[in-house]
Amino acid sequence: MPEVPAVPAARRPPAAVLARREEFGPYDLLAELAFAQYLAGSWDAALRACREGVALCTAAGDETTVRYLSFTTAACLLEVLDPSGAAAEAQALLDRLPEQESAWRAKTLALLADARLALGRTSAATDALAQAHALAADPGRSYNGMSAAFSTATAFRSLLLFELCQELLEQVRRSPWLDVARTAVLRAVAVNRTLWGCCLALSGDPAAARAQHLAALSDVAALAAAARDVGDAAMARRALALEGFLLHRLGEDGLALARVREALAGGGVRDGLVELRAARLALAVVLARAGEPERARAVLAEVAAVRVHEDRELWEALGHEALAEVESAAAAVPAPVVAAWRQLARASTARLWRDRESRFEALTDRVRLRALDEEAARASRELRTDPLTGLGNRRELQRLRERAAAPAAGDAAAVLFVDVDDFKAVNDTFSHAVGDAVLRRLADVVRGACRGADVPLRYGGDEFVVVLADPAGAGPAARRVLEAVRRLAWDEVAPGLRVRVSVGSATRGDLAAALAAADAAMLAAKRSGRDRLVTG
Repeated sequence: MPEVPAVPAARRPPAAVLARREEFGPYDLLAELAFAQYLAGSWDAALRACREGVALCTAAGDETTVRYLSFTTAACLLEVLDPSGAAAEAQALLDRLPEQESAWRAKTLALLADARLALGRTSAATDALAQAHALAADPGRSYNGMSAAFSTATAFRSLLLFELCQELLEQVRRSPWLDVARTAVLRAVAVNRTLWGCCLALSGDPAAARAQHLAALSDVAALAAAARDVGDAAMARRALALEGFLLHRLGEDGLALARVREALAGGGVRDGLVELRAARLALAVVLARAGEPERARAVLAEVAAVRVHEDRELWEALGHEALAEVESAAAAVPAPVVAAWRQLARASTARLWRDRESRFEALTDRVRLRALDEEAARASRELRTDPLTGLGNRRELQRLRERAAAPAAGDAAAVLFVDVDDFKAVNDTFSHAVGDAVLRRLADVVRGACRGADVPLRYGGDEFVVVLADPAGAGPAARRVLEAVRRLAWDEVAPGLRVRVSVGSATRGDLAAALAAADAAMLAAKRSGRDRLVTG
């Protein structure tokens, strides 16, 4: 399943869009080159480039580029028919991604769904895709947001959920980031409509199939124009091949033959790509109808010799349909045999269509359940969040205490307790609105002093707590709080305002004991003159 390629300098968004360069690593050119090989169908070469690039970027500490290379590795493994390897690579990437990186998680989950589907694990694929769909919410927010929607859309197509695929691709087409990957997106739109129409035709709805194929012709024209604009001759030939297939499906065999021959004669396009497979199926049928059955059979043999993972069952059904057309035109095979091939194509498609409906229902159910779970989680987070500062509150602290109720042997808990000195005087002298502004700024200070998995909390009133992930970081974190408070330009909040804090730090064998000791240390700091740290 393709990802939208990385953004080289020449293909960044227009000036009106601010490119978020933090989305790309210093060695991004390696990811770009590997992905270009993937797009061209040079999957083995792309895999080599990815593995060499991962080794170099890992040594250089460029984890961002490693992500792009890992994603392309998994996509290539799918194309070379190694879905187990693709699933393992995608899962390893997913395990490294932080929970908050929703766009990256969405596109990796979509790729994992594709790999699981290729392994026959349809239920697990649907689970992954439901998660991806929930996370791929805004293709206009960033490059990776667009990439997530694109990857999720192509995974929908693998499940024959053409409507959902089209809906997401239309969102991608409206993204301000479209210019960085216009040909890849237009190609996906054209392929989705083409296969959608084929499914409808094989399912006995020729009018709806024709409507999709006419729309796909328009998409192919847009793809060809975009490919010419960027000088991508290989993509232009792929557009020509797809146009030939669509003209054939619409009954224009003369025009179809000319387009297909031109596309196949051009070179530079690798076997195994969707467009070539479609063009050769069209070519076989047109040749048989023109009285060249042997050449038609040879073309079908070429098609059958190239295995594909993408939309495999649908292509098998289209292959049976083409075989029936070729042998019917040649009149060399008994009519009952030809009828059996046609029936096989229709039966295969009918089964795929039934499976598609059940997949859609399963996906809808999972999306609905996930939405309910997220709503419950959001409500729970709100209950555990202080509305003034956005930090966790006493409920969050209680949750942490419950989780830490049975610490492992050798574990220790470390806590900072921060209290504003003379906070009542701030409210009385400057107003409660100024007091609230002070608390919000102090929350930012406490949050900024945290590292890694440290948890900042508003304990109540003018008191803050930090539960530290690493006890060794307690002293440095406390000093960061004190120094940051002293440096802040408090007179910007209110002329004449001065704010200081007292900080207590403690490490004990469990969280409850550390909290009590840090509270006592903070009170000792106040008794000792305030604006200082005491370690308990």
